[in-house]
Amino acid sequence: MELQQLKYFQVVAIMENVTQAAEALHISQPALSKSLHKLEEEYGHELFDRRGRNLRLNEYGKILLSHTDTIFQEISKSRMEIEELSQNRTETITLLINTALTTLPQLVASFTMLHPDVRFNLRQSESTPTNNHYDFSLDVFMSPRDDQNHVTVLPEKIVLADRDTHPLAQRGCIRLAEAAGERFISLSRSSVFRQMMDRYCQIAGFEHTVVLESFNYRNSKELVRLNMGVSLFPEHTWGHIDEPGLTLLKITDPPCVRHLILSWPEDSDFSPIQEEFRKYFIRFFRDLAERYELAEED
Repeated sequence: MELQQLKYFQVVAIMENVTQAAEALHISQPALSKSLHKLEEEYGHELFDRRGRNLRLNEYGKILLSHTDTIFQEISKSRMEIEELSQNRTETITLLINTALTTLPQLVASFTMLHPDVRFNLRQSESTPTNNHYDFSLDVFMSPRDDQNHVTVLPEKIVLADRDTHPLAQRGCIRLAEAAGERFISLSRSSVFRQMMDRYCQIAGFEHTVVLESFNYRNSKELVRLNMGVSLFPEHTWGHIDEPGLTLLKITDPPCVRHLILSWPEDSDFSPIQEEFRKYFIRFFRDLAERYELAEED
């Protein structure tokens, strides 16, 4: 039995005339009659009471028509649902970004190449999110966080950035306390990294003197290069900092590390593409961490 046979049967049942039904279906009358007879053979019963070219459904035919109507209604419904899905395939992933990160555009671009129907809503935030209007959040903390709603994607050392003509620049590495008398350039007090910077200086045993506050890390980098002061930078994720005029000094004491944390709301029910993005995000940064380690070994 084929759907075409049921469609022919349905049209004849409605029109109750083989000639008219054949014209409506754009087939010959003999071909239509043959199809009806074959259907009746498959069911083992006649489906119509015949009066010449006119046909009228009998009790068997009425049962089959009821189910045939349901079949074609479901087919029509499935087509509509598939069409609706195809028109709304684009899924938006909302990512809160609570830290400066030059590698993020590369991550988003590479994921979009693999999933061109995904759209991103990237939102900058100054603090840890307290609402549920997001899918993922990228934050930084001094300690790692790994539980059902957090995963540490990258532990990153913090280094001291200094003008290459500064006496400390020849050292290669220092204890943070040795920079106690230096003028510091920092991000604004509201930034998470500034709060982290303040805390590490306190752990080193001094209150640092901030002479300039900048609203972004690019300005801080340029101010250090112009010999306006020193600053603390993440070793890698603020881009290529070790450039002419600048020197990065490793800090041996205290160990200064920031941890990039990917988090999501407690009640998250991930769609397949959101789960794929979560795994991709983690894999991207862990691959990045391996490259950083290899670069240090070289």
